[in-house]
Amino acid sequence: MGNTDLVRASRDGDYFHYLWAARKALLLLNPLSGLEVLTIEGPSKSEFVEAVETGEEIVDVGEYYGSNKFSEASKIIYSQLKHTTVHEDNSFKPSELEKTIKGFSKRYRKFLTLEKKKDILEKLEFHFISNRSINEDFYESIKQLQETGQVTNQPNLRKLEKYTTLKKEDLEEYSNLEDGLLEQISTLQGKDLVDFIKLVKFPSQEPNYIAQREILAQDIAYYLAGDDVNAPNELKELIHRKALSENKDTPEITRYDVLRALKTNPDDLFPVKNLIKQLENIVDRPI
Repeated sequence: MGNTDLVRASRDGDYFHYLWAARKALLLLNPLSGLEVLTIEGPSKSEFVEAVETGEEIVDVGEYYGSNKFSEASKIIYSQLKHTTVHEDNSFKPSELEKTIKGFSKRYRKFLTLEKKKDILEKLEFHFISNRSINEDFYESIKQLQETGQVTNQPNLRKLEKYTTLKKEDLEEYSNLEDGLLEQISTLQGKDLVDFIKLVKFPSQEPNYIAQREILAQDIAYYLAGDDVNAPNELKELIHRKALSENKDTPEITRYDVLRALKTNPDDLFPVKNLIKQLENIVDRPI
């Protein structure tokens, strides 16, 4: 593959990122989704009193349900996106996931120093999004650890411990301590691989950027009356702008940002409100 082809493949990845995020931004229009804020290229600056920079490089898209303040949020999802044009049929090797898993773990361990572990386990999720599949054997080991706390393939367990700097059963020697003290030791040492890995999700393999473009147009048609051919580009441009340096301090996207991008207002969105008034003082008449 020539150098120009490699550049084009890299641009494909950016395009995939913007289109996928644009589709996710549409959830801000859905009152049933609970999504309050979406962020691009980094977490929200309002999570805590002081912004947490640790592991922020792995946050391509942040989803904040309920609130973008950790204490008030019902759920926070950090997603990293990877697209390939060249290796779409080749699954990710464990070593190719090392940087991502390491970044997820760094942010998780930082949160353990700021919030109660119970709240973190209830609210936080880390997603890896790609049009490329995960190595089947490695993914099976992750699922085993999530579901049973045990891993058949010990080399895969060692890799996870290395990538996360967390260990599966490092606190057994403290098992006779009171729960509060045991949790304190766990928090300080950060050695809780099983708890962490339960927060890591690998949603089903995504379509490539070409299909994302078509899906975005279909998704927008669900909300807008008429055929607005410019709407997908306007929404994608909003995502693109938020990924630029000019918005490094304001990566957040709200419902009103999406409405402005689509040049519409809530009353014009599908499904429309029922404006048929209920009649009062009805007088029955014989037919």
